[in-house]
Amino acid sequence: MVYDELMKSVEAFDNEELKDAAMKVLMKVPEKDWEEFDIAGLDESEWLLKLGGFGMKWALNTADRVANMTEAEADEFDKEMREMRKRKKQS
Repeated sequence: MVYDELMKSVEAFDNEELKDAAMKVLMKVPEKDWEEFDIAGLDESEWLLKLGGFGMKWALNTADRVANMTEAEADEFDKEMREMRKRKKQS
């Protein structure tokens, strides 16, 4: 699973500031959405820039999607996101 590989890569970062920033992005995006992300051949700083861009793109796409949801759909989405973050923090 791409998400698990990303977590292992971030945990191996030597720079704690880069590590903390990357973890924040990883925690916000659902695991399934990372499947298209590829870090092959990138060093830590390049990796983090790509990660940040991916996270921002995901947030914009999600905001657009949420804006078009009914109130019930938005509530369900919010519940799913809270559960995902809770699960990620526990692992």
